Amino acid sequence: MRRLFLLSVFTARVFADPGSAVCSPCHAEIVERFSRSRMARTAAAESPGNWSLGSGAIGKSYITFLDNFLVQSPRSYFTATRSYGLSPGFPNAQTFRPVEEPCLQCHASGVQLVKGTQNQYPNPPFTQPGVTCQRCHGPAAHHSVNPAKLPPERRDNVCEQCHLTGAAKVTRAGRNPYDYQPGDRLGDFVSIFVSGAQTNATGHAEQLAESACKQGAGDRLWCVTCHDPHGGRKTNTCQGCHTPDRCHRGPQCESCHMPKAASKDAHVAFTNHRIGRPAPPPRPLRLFWNAPIPPRDLALAQPSIPRLERVEPKDAAVLTQLGQLYDQAGRGADAVRVYREALRLNPAEPTAAANLAIYEAQRGETAAAEASWQDVFARYPGLPGPGLNLAASQLRRGDRPAAIATLRRLLRFHPGHAQAREILNRLTR
Repeated sequence: MRRLFLLSVFTARVFADPGSAVCSPCHAEIVERFSRSRMARTAAAESPGNWSLGSGAIGKSYITFLDNFLVQSPRSYFTATRSYGLSPGFPNAQTFRPVEEPCLQCHASGVQLVKGTQNQYPNPPFTQPGVTCQRCHGPAAHHSVNPAKLPPERRDNVCEQCHLTGAAKVTRAGRNPYDYQPGDRLGDFVSIFVSGAQTNATGHAEQLAESACKQGAGDRLWCVTCHDPHGGRKTNTCQGCHTPDRCHRGPQCESCHMPKAASKDAHVAFTNHRIGRPAPPPRPLRLFWNAPIPPRDLALAQPSIPRLERVEPKDAAVLTQLGQLYDQAGRGADAVRVYREALRLNPAEPTAAANLAIYEAQRGETAAAEASWQDVFARYPGLPGPGLNLAASQLRRGDRPAAIATLRRLLRFHPGHAQAREILNRLTR
């Protein structure tokens, strides 16, 4: 039977974002210029029920609905070759991938998650495609935050909400990262751990912190030093500190010192913000910001049984992660105990429910196990494990039609799932 790894389940804030038009009467020139920028074009409607993610500078990926769930298409458009190909991170062209809230949160504005669900949205799933003024300046009703006038850490946090990936990102206990607003301290909502060697497309802040330029300039150097937030990149900014000496390539220093490279995440490529420095060897995880490390967050970022057992008080996320390590160590009784406690604290915790159901099935508690798998599979059809376990249990008790229906739903979200396809073929011959 298949167990689940811990899911990071976030609930996006549901709010109306009127878009940049609300700012236009007073800031017409800035709004018009921003509308032509890449950030403003990070999402677009392609046809009813279908949207693209990406500005098109490198390419576009596509998302659509399956049974009110948002999924990413396995085919993307690549601008350099003017052709379609396999989307980054996809194993084959017969696989859909659930769209996670962080993708929408950085590519669109006014995300409209259906209350009490994960990955279920109305049509359209957001009120505004792309990044709007309020994403960086806060709600228009409060007449905006000017990031440049914030203290350096909070100023940089405005960009870091989308441009700092890290090696591990852990939601602070009792907080929701989607409650963050410009002017807040991002570290109050999430702990982001870094190791120095990340090559993610959205790891710009971490990469910049490794550069000699940032270490020498300190808070004077930040994103807006080189980027016009309302439209493109500034030119010749390097010459503010450096004088070119016999450089035959002219003033575009980044062509040599900030080359583009292949990304190791779901994106195609990234611009190296280490400014000429190679990635250092991996180091022990540390918090990106200069702040005390919460023991609970470090235990989730770098889990081990002793570390998680020391965390007090234990919340549902800690207990679920601890249960999985007990699973791996063959400590089934301890796993059952902590899964039950996790579900007492958070009855909707999917990983604890799905994994506890495996122990219930092994004890012959078929009805309870099936109810758990049915619930998790209904809320997370992108996870094949609960669907396969549910179908197997339905077959064991002789309910062939129910098993066929479960497998067909699984294959709707995972068309290339070989095991599910083989079982379904046997049942429908």
